[in-house]
Amino acid sequence: MASTRVFAAFLLILLFKIHLSAQNFENFISKDNPEIQEWASGCIINRGYINISDTSETFSANGITSNHAFFGTDSMALGIADGSQNVVSLGDAGWAVLTFQYPIANGEGTDFAVFENAMESLTQSGQYFIEPAFVEVSSDGLNYFRFPARTEIPNTQQLGSFGLNSPDLLHNLAGNAPPDLGTPFDLEEMKNIFGLDITRITHVKIIDIPGSILPEFAKFDALGNIINAPFPTPFNTCGFDLNALAVIHIADNSESEEQILVKISPNPSKTSKNLAITIQSESRIIAQIFDIYGHCIYQIILPACESSLKIPDLATGVYILSITSKTKSRKLKFIIR
Repeated sequence: MASTRVFAAFLLILLFKIHLSAQNFENFISKDNPEIQEWASGCIINRGYINISDTSETFSANGITSNHAFFGTDSMALGIADGSQNVVSLGDAGWAVLTFQYPIANGEGTDFAVFENAMESLTQSGQYFIEPAFVEVSSDGLNYFRFPARTEIPNTQQLGSFGLNSPDLLHNLAGNAPPDLGTPFDLEEMKNIFGLDITRITHVKIIDIPGSILPEFAKFDALGNIINAPFPTPFNTCGFDLNALAVIHIADNSESEEQILVKISPNPSKTSKNLAITIQSESRIIAQIFDIYGHCIYQIILPACESSLKIPDLATGVYILSITSKTKSRKLKFIIR
């Protein structure tokens, strides 16, 4: 049974290609869009089951066996969007809460974008393997409000584990864009909601939609329609695959008690020698670099000023820069290719 499941997960990769086709993604946000002001700097993950309809089912990979999704780590959701494999899988009904250096503000048009890794079929152009998620926002970290999601996918027959659909059939649901493109969200749609300040959004919550059409497991859009998505997907990569969240409009932080400004360029970088990291802080900070396994490989204390961080030679891979002061902290992802 275990070998069958491993083959099924491998087959998932073979069945799909990852590129932009003739599908219309005009309103989506490229990871290279110059209007992006910041990327998520904090992430908390709560993993869901690999099969919410049979919580005893497990999957084995890389020496791990679990009934919950276990691909990727929370650090994969930090910093710039960086491709289809650098993701954290949430599992059925799992969720992630993302935070930022500066609150998100309501501006003209798209205010932020969520990056996943929807994959296009090798044989059916314009048809994608989509694992959707609800998106909720909060201005206090306690009360969350959901974007009014809508689905046009028929729900009379369950989409199978490798089911396909058009991204155009999902609205205000994250996950319907290929790698390097983010699904756009406009805070103007959330105006006049009591308890929500759309001028200063501090938290964004991403909640996986399992996709089952069975009443006991179904999730519904704002009009009461069941959201039909590939189900079951009993693999370690189950559920929404969070890659990044980009912020287009940030709030005015002139009254902030302390600011930590960090610039990493270029990112990705061909070598660590070409990487320039500038840190500006109003107080002394601790700068640390972690690999994707959470091991601290470099640490330094910097004074209260603008500093250029000289890092050691690093092998190809994904790294997390952690900046901590007396009152604030930031985490940013960078890549050596």
